[in-house]
Amino acid sequence: MQVATERWSLPLFGFRRYDIDVAEDEDGRERAIALESGHQITAAWSALDDGRFNTLFGQCSGDEVDTRRLIAGWIGCVDTQKVLKQAGRFGRVRREIHPGILGPPGQYNPGVGKLQQQHDQLNDADALRATLDGLEKGEGGLTRATVEGVLKDFARAREMLLYQEEAGTDVRSERSRYEDFGARLERAATQVVRFCGGGERFRSLRAKLGVDAEEASWQLDAIAARRQRRVLIVAGSTLASILLMLGLGYVFRETLFPVDPIRDAVSAAQGAAQKRNPAAALGAIETGLAFSPTNATLLIWQGAMLPVTRSAESSAAYAQARAALGEADFLLERSQVWLAAVEYDLALKDLNGVIAIRPKDPIPYYLRASAYEGLPDRSAAIADLQMSGELSQLVGNDYLYANAKIRLGYLMQQMSP
Repeated sequence: MQVATERWSLPLFGFRRYDIDVAEDEDGRERAIALESGHQITAAWSALDDGRFNTLFGQCSGDEVDTRRLIAGWIGCVDTQKVLKQAGRFGRVRREIHPGILGPPGQYNPGVGKLQQQHDQLNDADALRATLDGLEKGEGGLTRATVEGVLKDFARAREMLLYQEEAGTDVRSERSRYEDFGARLERAATQVVRFCGGGERFRSLRAKLGVDAEEASWQLDAIAARRQRRVLIVAGSTLASILLMLGLGYVFRETLFPVDPIRDAVSAAQGAAQKRNPAAALGAIETGLAFSPTNATLLIWQGAMLPVTRSAESSAAYAQARAALGEADFLLERSQVWLAAVEYDLALKDLNGVIAIRPKDPIPYYLRASAYEGLPDRSAAIADLQMSGELSQLVGNDYLYANAKIRLGYLMQQMSP
């Protein structure tokens, strides 16, 4: 590599005087000599103005040295003493910045280029990027204690970004980062405004920072208010819909929920019978018979709940139900009445009669297992559940088969030592 030597131009001029360099062309024969390949580098003085005696406008800051790549061995006139325009034009562009935005001296030094800044100073672009870095790193820790500082840094980043854009600096990347952070603030607008102490406090801080209230990232109070109104509208609409549905349900309750007097009467009678209160059970059944006097289930309940003193009425009710259902179904229905009334002996007697008529029917075995379990006779109950499961599988009654197996497992677990 061939390095040119550095020389001084004489004579030296006084204060605020400049050298004028004149290139002299000499006529002569050009010739090329093949030498070792390399790069020819001019002296440092020829690429920069000497600003030792005149640094009023910081003309050296941001200068870029434009050296040409030369082929070793060429001899001729090479003029490399060309001073480029300053990269960021920091020395010529000024913008009025809102007081208090840029922070204390020493952190941000507008108008200072890379070649002039001290070791503890940041130039314009460095300060902008450092501020954006701090915002992005501290975004997840937004709290009531830090929200004001975050908004101040965001406002400072905005001022520096506008400063750089007016200076003609390419800060498209920083602009994208700034807008991205603003979009995050917009998404968390409700939380930010709440941390500030409400919309009034947020607007006061925004006015203090002197930012543009029309910018979307600084309309967080309006965004939060719109979201709150939307939530209230949705909640109000949902509540109104629920109330409307309840009102319609009440108006059309008889159509939507028709009254079943037979089912209600049987349910009330079962509850009374389990409490050993046959009089209350009989009252519920007679209420149902007033709506359906020929219902076989109600007649069986009536015959079972009538006291001994009214045996004639009981026999008449049984006869009417037997005629409607047939012997096997009559005994099966009455066995369920006895089971509900905790009369296991009477239930066992009726179920034996059903099995004598229908030996392949799994239902009476399943019900008789309940009677044996209530006596208690768990061995007989297990045998009936096994028979009920086998017969249910044969006739394809999967529901009864599953229930029989569940009860069988439960009883066998109880009998294990």
